[in-house]
Amino acid sequence: MFSDYNEFVAEGIKAVGLFGSKAEWRALPGTISKIIKHEKIELLKELRLLISTDAQLPMPPIRVEPYGWIGPGNEGPIFGLAKAFAFKEGPQWGVLMPASTLFVMDDQNLLRRILCHEFAHCLWSIGRVLRAIANGEARIEDPEIGFEEVVRSDKDKLVNPIQWFGDWDVDHFLRYESASDLPELDEPTRRFFEEWVSAGLPVKTPSPGFKVECIAYPTDIAERWRKINGEMGGTVNP
Repeated sequence: MFSDYNEFVAEGIKAVGLFGSKAEWRALPGTISKIIKHEKIELLKELRLLISTDAQLPMPPIRVEPYGWIGPGNEGPIFGLAKAFAFKEGPQWGVLMPASTLFVMDDQNLLRRILCHEFAHCLWSIGRVLRAIANGEARIEDPEIGFEEVVRSDKDKLVNPIQWFGDWDVDHFLRYESASDLPELDEPTRRFFEEWVSAGLPVKTPSPGFKVECIAYPTDIAERWRKINGEMGGTVNP
């Protein structure tokens, strides 16, 4: 998966932004596109700042793409995903979110919880990179797995929220394997099918896999990992 690493200071990186081509964004109705690009992007900035402030740590960047995400076999919506993105410092971990999540989810607290869950995946993955460096590993390679296996292993690839987040996010941390595990997601799920899918808006199943030759990680997060490992005897890296 990775063959080189780059530690950098995460200053000047756009915290929240759009992902996808202009043509893909034009496929959305103008009214929906405007809501996402302005009102919802600003909301994501506010929520990310709240999580970061409480955690006393800059959270990974967020990107939004102009699709609705649905699981294999149209089994249900996917609300977010941790993934590596290309930045000038090199590919780094961030949260990719479909526009459909922002369109169908009015509960800001629930959206914050989903963001925190995906941030926890990003932080876990950075810890895994640091472990590889400490062990002198030249590469990290994972076998290709299907989306179903990604979902099944979700809970195993999260940091301990107590070590990374503020009190509110710890108390409300989400652990789930699918939307059906959380009654809070029933209403957004209903709206996804009725207001996004039935309306003929763009839908796809996201790919959980990726391949990059280098991965970058912020110094602030690396230092938090080192501090945690120092306090815990070096036993808590993924």
